[in-house]
Amino acid sequence: MSAALIIIDLIEDLAGPKGRVNHCREQIVTRDVIAHVNTAAAYARVRKIPVIWLRTGFADEYGTINYCPDLC
Repeated sequence: MSAALIIIDLIEDLAGPKGRVNHCREQIVTRDVIAHVNTAAAYARVRKIPVIWLRTGFADEYGTINYCPDLC
């Protein structure tokens, strides 16, 4: 069996301090998600595990994003 680390892109509009739909930003900061993601990617690379970054995209007005307040 092969392994890979798949990371969903933490784009500015979702994770950044000035993001237009950054409803979960507080959790991202509190849980130090970006540092943990970088650590996981480094760990995988050292062990020759492929790191796959998925880039997300939404319509300009973000009408295609579903906001679930219970998840944040």
